[in-house]
Amino acid sequence: MRKPVVIGLSCFLMSCAMGPDYERPKMDMAESFRMADVSLDAPSIANLPWWELLRDEPLQQLMRIALEENKDLQRAVAVVDEFQARALIARSDYLPGMAVSGNAPSLGRKTIFLFPGFANPFNYYLQGTLTWELDLWGRVRRSNEAARADLLSKEENRRAVVLQLVSGVAES
Repeated sequence: MRKPVVIGLSCFLMSCAMGPDYERPKMDMAESFRMADVSLDAPSIANLPWWELLRDEPLQQLMRIALEENKDLQRAVAVVDEFQARALIARSDYLPGMAVSGNAPSLGRKTIFLFPGFANPFNYYLQGTLTWELDLWGRVRRSNEAARADLLSKEENRRAVVLQLVSGVAES
């Protein structure tokens, strides 16, 4: 009797385990970079919006209008906002939870409900609970990792929409 219980309990506990931690694959890297001797204080062209380098004011104006008015970009920004909120909700799992509830009868102290010689039959109460989940099997940590990965993917999707929009305006 004891052996099946131990086997069943160990199988149950093994099913609660999360997957292995992600490890970045090993890659061969060069010892130095090609442009390692470039000064770090010099302004980088990568930090500038590349469409401003075209020096074509009508084209830049068209790109500004396209970026402000495009519905796909507005949707992508809204999705990023949604996933930022989801990541915040996932991070809140690390915090303790609190709930408060109370009850008071709506009838008040009406004399028709009072019985002579007995206490008031109406009960009033206020109750509070405080909970905190211990992350024994990594559920909270994994859900936070997943929420962060989802957020990063949506941010990159927004960047792709911007790039596609700007390149489409520049080509046409």
